Amino acid sequence: MTHTGEEDERLDLLMGRIREYSVVFTAAVDEVLGTEIVENGQFTALVALADREPHAVADLVPIARMERRRLMGFLRSLQDRGLVQLGADEADSRRRVARLTVRGARRLREADARLVAFFAESASLAREIADLSEGPAAAARAAARTMRVPASALELAALVAETGLDLQDATRAIVGERGFEHIRGHRLLALSAIRIHGGCRPTTLVEELRLTPGGVAYLLDGLEQDGLVRRERDVAGDRRGVSVTLTDEGLVVAGASREAYARTRQRIHERFSTIEAAAAAA
Repeated sequence: MTHTGEEDERLDLLMGRIREYSVVFTAAVDEVLGTEIVENGQFTALVALADREPHAVADLVPIARMERRRLMGFLRSLQDRGLVQLGADEADSRRRVARLTVRGARRLREADARLVAFFAESASLAREIADLSEGPAAAARAAARTMRVPASALELAALVAETGLDLQDATRAIVGERGFEHIRGHRLLALSAIRIHGGCRPTTLVEELRLTPGGVAYLLDGLEQDGLVRRERDVAGDRRGVSVTLTDEGLVVAGASREAYARTRQRIHERFSTIEAAAAAA
């Protein structure tokens, strides 16, 4: 699919604004849950457990849109912290079920309160994302009006996470034939940021992704091993500095991210219009 230069600029701006939103959103969730860079699918699974009823792990897999093994690893880490209890289904001992503990439910209530503040603080950014992602005016506004307003900040946050999952799925579909299905989350955000900057220093990624220098170094190690970025010495005459640029393959993957935004633009608009409306009504 081809886009005009003006449309590409709009998509780049949209990507940048969602990156800003995503970083602050993740930090707010991690702050309360005691997690480290919680993934969108992990969060949607947690929200599904908020009713404190037992949920079959097999039923959580499509909600989280992740492999059962990875989901179980996350649930076990929460169990180790006393937030989730794993066990056998009373009706079928072969099925594994998960439920929130009392402590886990308290953490989610705290998360809900923190997210109320987050949505209020980020309302202007949500409004900008809704405006940037607006497609054909009549259709987009009509779709936004039909969405049910979530009853809690946790449900509202699930819309943010689902947007991330939609972008992840669309990007995987685009780059899958090149063998980069595993590129997701902060790796995609980093590639997009590097492309938009036309190359940058790792410190730029530390600031924009709100990761530690060690976290960015680890992230870049993986991207470099995949042949998506290169790190070079001598930045503006400073041989102690490092410049990060995209390889040809990296440009393809970063471009796939832009195309993924184009394909999911209407859903982005619907959800962020709902988020904006809920923040205004709070």
